[in-house]
Amino acid sequence: MNLPGNLGAAFSAISFPVFRDHVTLPFFAATPGAANSFFVFAAGLNTLAILAWLFMNPRRKTGTMTPMQVRIRLALFVTAAVLLVGGAQICTRRHLMVLAGREPF
Repeated sequence: MNLPGNLGAAFSAISFPVFRDHVTLPFFAATPGAANSFFVFAAGLNTLAILAWLFMNPRRKTGTMTPMQVRIRLALFVTAAVLLVGGAQICTRRHLMVLAGREPF
């Protein structure tokens, strides 16, 4: 749980300026420029995390995994990490181009 939490923290730090400058939400952040939209998004993610923890069973025994299952899980994790970091970089570049007054992409 520590690694996904750290990846989420890194992604949220990168995405904060995009939320602040471009995302609007009715009733919370009607105009861009306020940080409210980011905090509503973060609260939603925290709510999802709470729901996920409610379904955890600490008494469940873990089964053994075959080497192929381990490889598949590793491949899925690496793919998710690459997509997350790549998406964050694209959002950051796009935001910086908008700030510089250039048309993104």
